[in-house]
Amino acid sequence: MVAVPSSYFGATCGLCGNFNEDTEDEMTLPDGAQAASVEDWAESWRDPSCQEDCGDQETLQDAGGCGELRWGVPKYFGGERKGIHRGIGPQVDAQPIKLMHQLSQRRAPLRKVLGSYLVSPFFFSEIFSNIISTAQKCPKNSHFEACGTACPATCAEPRPPASCSKPCTASCQCDEGFVLHDSACVPVETCSCVHNGRSYKVREEFWEDGSCQSRCRCEAGGEVVCKKAGCKAHEKCVTVNGVANCQAKKHFTCIGTGDPHYTTFDGLRYDFQGTCIYQFAALCTQDPKLVPFTVKVENNNRGSKAVSFTKTVTLEVYDNVISMSQEHPLTSPPPPQVNGAFVELPFTQKDQFELYHSGVHGFVRTAFGLRVSFDWYSYARVLLPEAYAGAVCGLCGNANGDADDDFVTRDGKRAADEIQLANSWKVGDVPGCSAGCVGDCPVYSSLMQGRGM
Repeated sequence: MVAVPSSYFGATCGLCGNFNEDTEDEMTLPDGAQAASVEDWAESWRDPSCQEDCGDQETLQDAGGCGELRWGVPKYFGGERKGIHRGIGPQVDAQPIKLMHQLSQRRAPLRKVLGSYLVSPFFFSEIFSNIISTAQKCPKNSHFEACGTACPATCAEPRPPASCSKPCTASCQCDEGFVLHDSACVPVETCSCVHNGRSYKVREEFWEDGSCQSRCRCEAGGEVVCKKAGCKAHEKCVTVNGVANCQAKKHFTCIGTGDPHYTTFDGLRYDFQGTCIYQFAALCTQDPKLVPFTVKVENNNRGSKAVSFTKTVTLEVYDNVISMSQEHPLTSPPPPQVNGAFVELPFTQKDQFELYHSGVHGFVRTAFGLRVSFDWYSYARVLLPEAYAGAVCGLCGNANGDADDDFVTRDGKRAADEIQLANSWKVGDVPGCSAGCVGDCPVYSSLMQGRGM
C-alpha cells in the first residue's frame, strides 16, 4: 500500500491513479489519454526492464487459464457488472473471486493472475495487496488459495463438513495429507485422539468404559473407532486408575531376577549363571486353540564373571519379534523394538498386542492374555493365562501346578543340575557366552564375602 500527503493532490500518475478524487479518469495513459481497457492501461505503465512474455519458469501449467482470463474478465467486469469496482469503497463480486480461485488451483503465477483485476487502484491496494502478502507467507506444508475454506480439517475434526456455512477467504490451506493443529499443518497420521477427556496416541487401543463392552482404537487423523467387544471366557474386566482392561481370572507367574534367581510358574526356585540365550517360556503343544509364543532371555556378566543378570527379553508372537534390552537408548523409558525398529510407547499392533510403560517396567500384553515385562536392568517376568496350563515349557517350567516336574530338560528327563537344565533350553549363542558354574562358585563366594554376605 502507498500513502502520499495531500500536497501531492492531482500530481501523481501510474497504476495508483492521479489522486484528484475523480474515479472516472483513473485509467490515464502516460500521454494523458484514457485507456480503452484495463490491459492497455496496465501495459502502458509497465517497467521497461520487465519482459513482455513469460520466461520458461513462469509459464502456466494449464493453458486454459489464459482463455479464462482473456474471456472471463470482460464477462465478469463488463455488462451488468460494469463499473461495480470503480468506486472508492470497492465491493468484491463473488464471480471474479470464484474465477480467481479456479485459476489459483492451476498454480498460475499469482501476480500474473491478479494483474487483470487492476480495475481501480483502490481495488488493488485494499484487496489484492493483502492476498499477495498472504500467498508469499504461507508456512510449511501449506499453500495459498484465493477462496480457501473457512472450515479446514483439524486434528480435532479431521473430517470437516462437506459445505462450510462461512464464506471462503483468501488464506493459506494445508497441503493434502496435512491438517491444522496449533496454527501449523501437521501430517494427519500424527494427530492424537481425545475421547471422554483422555488423550490417546495413533494406533492405541482402549476400552471405552469400565465394563469392557466397547473396544476403541485411535486411528490416523484423530478419529476414534469403537466396536462392540468383551473379555474372553477365562478373563475378567478390571479397572485400575480409571483404565479398564481384561485380565485372566487366574494366571501363572514366572520370574527371573537378580543374578539371576528363577522362580517357575509352579513355584520352583533355582539359580543359574549362564550368559547365552535361553528359552524362558514357550507354547510346546499343538493345541489349535492356543496362540504360539516364545519368550527368550539373554544374560550377561557385570563386573564379575561369576554372576550374570538378565540383559534382554524377547517375545516372538504373531510373526513379530518384540525386544526390550539394556542395549537400547537410555531414554525414559527406553524404547522397545518391534521387528528390529524402535517404537514409541504406547504402541499397538492391530488387535494382536500392545506395548506400554508403567513405573520402571516395560510391558507387552497380547490379545490372548500373555503379559511379559522387563525393567531394563535384571527383572524379567511372564504372566501366563490359565488356558496355557500344562502346555508350556522352558526355564519357567510347564505351569501344571506341580513344582516337582519343573526341573526337567527339553527331552523330558530330570536334570542333574542347573547347568544341564539351562543348557537344554539354550536357543542361541553370543560371543563369549558360557554356561556358568554350579554351587559354591569361587569368584562368586569371594564376591559375596567381600560384601559381608
